[in-house]
Amino acid sequence: MSHREGYVLMLFKKFNEAVANNRLEKSFKIVWSGRLRTTAGRALLSRNSQQHMAEIELSSKILNSFEKLFQTICHELCHCTVWLIDHTKGDHGPLWVKWMRITKAHFPQLQITRCHNYET
Repeated sequence: MSHREGYVLMLFKKFNEAVANNRLEKSFKIVWSGRLRTTAGRALLSRNSQQHMAEIELSSKILNSFEKLFQTICHELCHCTVWLIDHTKGDHGPLWVKWMRITKAHFPQLQITRCHNYET
């Protein structure tokens, strides 16, 4: 998939504006990884004494289409939104489900699931 960095930035901006009301931009990073071979992406959540921080790591091996990228970014952004806005970690609990429903309302074409299940 060419132009993947541009797609990532565009998708982040769309999600941040539509779902998170532009509350995700501070301390946010999205990176590509060749090390992820069994999962499409993961949210890495941390904090210091001043702020909550989030990073999304995306698999360059698994995410080979725009559709997979869109679904995975939205899934992981829901985790990050729970952390950055609600200030809690919750895996796929009620707060993640809440943000997932908001995301699906804005992007009804998405098939966001609890687990990424892509053939490699």
